[in-house]
Amino acid sequence: MNRLNALTINNKYTKIMFVFAFILVAMLFIQSPKAYAVYDGSRLIDNAVFLDANTMNANQIQQFLVDKGAGLASRTFVLTCGAPNETTTMQAYASVGAPCGQTVQASSIIYYAAQIYGVNPRVILATMQKEQSLTTAANPTDWQISQAMGYACPTTGSCSSSSNFFYQIDNGTWVLRFHYERARGNFNWWFTSTSWTCGSSKPSYYVPNLYPGQNVTFIDPYSGAQYANVFIQNAATSAFYCYTPHVFNNHTNSPHPDELSGSSRCYPSLPASGSQGRCYTGSYNFVLWFEKWFGPTVGALVRTIDNPTVYLIDDGKKYPIADVTLLSDVTPFGPLRFITDAEINSYTTSTVLSRMFGSVGGTLYFVNAGMKLPFTSCAQVAHYGFSCSQVTYLSDGLLSTLSNAPALTQVYKTTSGKTFYIENGQKREVYDQQALTESGVSQYANMLLEHGLNFMAYGTPIVRDGTLIANRQTGGTLFVNQGAVSTISATNKASGLFNTVIQNNLDDVSVQKLPTFNLSGLVKNVSSTNYYVLTQLGKAQITNNTEWASTYMTLSNTTLAAIPNDLSGNVDGRLVIGMAGGTVYYVNTQTKRPIPSWDDLLSINIVPLKIASLPDFSLNSIATGGLFFKASSLLKTSDSATVYLVRSNNELSPITSFIVPNDFGLYLGVRTVSAANITAYTQLPVMQNKIKCGIDNYVANYGGLYKVVDAELARYGWTTTDFTSGGGLCNITPVGGNLGTFLLSGHGTIYLAEGGVKKPITSYAKYLNLGGSSLNTTYVSDITLSSIATGPNLN
Repeated sequence: MNRLNALTINNKYTKIMFVFAFILVAMLFIQSPKAYAVYDGSRLIDNAVFLDANTMNANQIQQFLVDKGAGLASRTFVLTCGAPNETTTMQAYASVGAPCGQTVQASSIIYYAAQIYGVNPRVILATMQKEQSLTTAANPTDWQISQAMGYACPTTGSCSSSSNFFYQIDNGTWVLRFHYERARGNFNWWFTSTSWTCGSSKPSYYVPNLYPGQNVTFIDPYSGAQYANVFIQNAATSAFYCYTPHVFNNHTNSPHPDELSGSSRCYPSLPASGSQGRCYTGSYNFVLWFEKWFGPTVGALVRTIDNPTVYLIDDGKKYPIADVTLLSDVTPFGPLRFITDAEINSYTTSTVLSRMFGSVGGTLYFVNAGMKLPFTSCAQVAHYGFSCSQVTYLSDGLLSTLSNAPALTQVYKTTSGKTFYIENGQKREVYDQQALTESGVSQYANMLLEHGLNFMAYGTPIVRDGTLIANRQTGGTLFVNQGAVSTISATNKASGLFNTVIQNNLDDVSVQKLPTFNLSGLVKNVSSTNYYVLTQLGKAQITNNTEWASTYMTLSNTTLAAIPNDLSGNVDGRLVIGMAGGTVYYVNTQTKRPIPSWDDLLSINIVPLKIASLPDFSLNSIATGGLFFKASSLLKTSDSATVYLVRSNNELSPITSFIVPNDFGLYLGVRTVSAANITAYTQLPVMQNKIKCGIDNYVANYGGLYKVVDAELARYGWTTTDFTSGGGLCNITPVGGNLGTFLLSGHGTIYLAEGGVKKPITSYAKYLNLGGSSLNTTYVSDITLSSIATGPNLN
């Protein structure tokens, strides 16, 4: 059954045909608390504020009543969910989970009525206060409770004695929404109708009607005086005037200055009738209590048509809002209204609004995303760049429009995925939670909008060793060690060296705050006990660190642990190559020496052949030396006839005759190289054919090495100093046995070596007579013979 079919007290529509609420509408005999915005009879409340049914839940309504000392907070009533014949109402309550038929707190009745009719519960609370002072009454009378919203209390006549609390809240809330819908031209809400009771003239109260968008003249029913002319701006205001058809009328001769700016209060001793009409304060009281408790009924954000500056209006002051993101965060203070220059100039200009507000009670808040987060100390306030001595204090009612949030901390997480640590007026971007923990911070964080920190400068970010940072803006990658960063190329990043290293993003501004270094490929631990080469596969430990370099970059233990181990053994032979391929280098005496040929490479004799692939920064960490030529190579420059014999990895000697390399059995081809490649070697004296391999002495002759024991040196007139290190030649020229007692020259002469001289043997018979044979005779070069003094002939 809809609400049109009965004339009982339970039928809502019947009452709106001939009843206007009027309890306590006539007088307010005591000075009221200060309101927080200009009272505007043409716009009592914004539609959006009126319809915001989710501003409070049942628990919040209950706590509000408790905080106000309302005796109503301890009262319970049966939630009837409407009369038995009100099927639609019953269904509506059931649809929101109302426990119909059960005894509940008054706050629950208010909550469910707000939910099913879509009316702001704050509107209900303020209406209860302006009608019966019920929201603050410590010991309310039964009458106050049964007439809670003044519903069915006509301007002339008595209120219904059959009313009760549920009936008042349910019907009072319903009829406010009903009037709102009809005022905006919706004749199908709740039930279908073709007219609206306030849609026509009521000459005792107003003409022509209460539809918004027109001037309405209000009439005093006692005297017939036309006491006010109001341009009704919106449907919500129409609903309130239809509920109580009186406008607050300012009596300019009142001795009481009006609490609302620019007007004066009605005074109860004025005549009940006359040209000014009776004093009506109902709409005034509604606005007063709503704004005292909950903030503006209309938007506190204003601007003029000609000036784009938006101001927050509060307590007679205007606060410029210079930050568009702050404006978006205080939308609960709105909606934004356009007002005249005269009105905006009537407010005292105050400081530019910041993100820190103070309440009248002294609590300081940070505002973000429509929430207010309490500061916990002045030290925290200072960290956020504010001062406890410079605070913008706003009314509690205005602040109450912002949602309550947990206390602010110095850890500020954002919905964009970033985290900041706020310190000394700067925002320090945080790499990750582990970095924050390692820095000694263990605070919880609020999830907020990043733009709330736009006013704050970036500080040095909080990072941790052994991680990669991706620059959000440039796309570059950096590696962290000991709080500093080194740029890593995309190629190197893609290598196995970094494939297990954690990566997170930081802003470019943050990255620029970090000290920089150039990562070396030669590193060591803090205690200098372990040395590594950074390869394409990770960190490869080396034992012969002095061959690679004289200095190594220190990496923290954390950094080293983050880099994977290269256990391939590829660095053991000290052969390296860049990741892009190309030249192979031999690392020798703290330089990397390009190897010009495959033959030179194989001469290093690394079996199996292993070459370590290095990222460019590792390769560049090793100084480049001259070309590496295998021992036995003959070299010369283009501008000199001098030929050099490479004796070892690092040494060469000039030769004065090709007989010497021939004695060693070497290839006699000569390579022409740059002078730098010659000077890269240590130059020894002119090469002879006498060398020392280990502790043994050898003489090279016609491609073989012949050993000379120390006891035999005197036979040839030699000393140990005549023998120099053979280097790589020791591994090239084969050993042919001991040098013979008899020496055969290339000219056929046979000599007997004894007593430090060589004695020519004049006949073969003499040679045999002296005991000569193939076993003790060595075919020697002229250089060998020339190094032995000649003695007398043996005939």
